Amino acid sequence: MEQLPDRRCAARVAVAWQPGSDFVGTAESADSPQGQLRCAADATARALQRASGNKVVIRVLVIKAIEGFGLDTVLVVVSFEALGLVEQLVGSCLIKEQSSRAACLAVLHATNRRLGAAIPDIVRRS
Repeated sequence: MEQLPDRRCAARVAVAWQPGSDFVGTAESADSPQGQLRCAADATARALQRASGNKVVIRVLVIKAIEGFGLDTVLVVVSFEALGLVEQLVGSCLIKEQSSRAACLAVLHATNRRLGAAIPDIVRRS
């Protein structure tokens, strides 16, 4: 996460499907607590989409930090489309150190099983 001079922030997220194959997603947003969450989540979604060869579409619909049981939690709702299947998925992660990292992990938690199931089919069809 980088703070930009114009009250904006930029996030860069790299994911690796296999060793040595990094896929990078970037995003920009307003530099606020909510904006940083959105920025990190969007960058993660873009990195995952690139990892799929743009055959999977992932859009972050909602991201919200909620306080529950004395712990901050990031809750993410994403739209996921793969192989003609469109569904909304939910992921969450406790904020332990950085809220932006928790936002990334929440997107990964939401998409993990669906993306894992879709990628082998995508690789076989390519």
